[in-house]
Amino acid sequence: RVNASSSSRTVNRSKQIAFVFGGQGPEWWGMGRELLEREPVFAARIRECDDALRRISRWSILDQFSITEVKSQIKRVDIAQAMLLAVHLGLAALWEEWGVVPDAVVGHAAGELSAACYAGALTVEDAMRVIVARAAVMRRLAGAGLMVAVKANAETGAELIRGFEDCIAVGVVNGPQSIVLSGEGDAMIGLAHQLASQG
Repeated sequence: RVNASSSSRTVNRSKQIAFVFGGQGPEWWGMGRELLEREPVFAARIRECDDALRRISRWSILDQFSITEVKSQIKRVDIAQAMLLAVHLGLAALWEEWGVVPDAVVGHAAGELSAACYAGALTVEDAMRVIVARAAVMRRLAGAGLMVAVKANAETGAELIRGFEDCIAVGVVNGPQSIVLSGEGDAMIGLAHQLASQG
């Protein structure tokens, strides 16, 4: 619990704290904009990420913060993932300033890079390099297949795709009863209809 009412912010800790850096999906136009304007620690981390990205890419995180919603490209995979990395690291720096220091960090999908960077396993520039390369592959493959979220465990997922392993895979295990199957379009459509008919 953060006590932000005093000038020296403190944290009352009775339990361990973890930072969980999420993957792509929750981003939106304008995210972090107020923090960029009002919180110097957040802004400094965003600028560090922007500098790193500019050394390896042709666009700017800071520019994305300042453009209008109509011109925003936040839904593009390469922009979304780099922006998420920057916002994750900016928020973590801000929480630290407020006295919230994690005992552990974890990330999901693109958030894994944020966690690795925050933990010191990757530099900001290395994390940006991986984000840029990862997003380029994702953009190239976009539209080449489909995904279906299924309420099942990984073992059941393996049974569901038996005989189709050459074109369908258990792509993600999100939890004990939450998986994502992914694969070639026609095969996935057939499987999705089959799963829907089974409830």
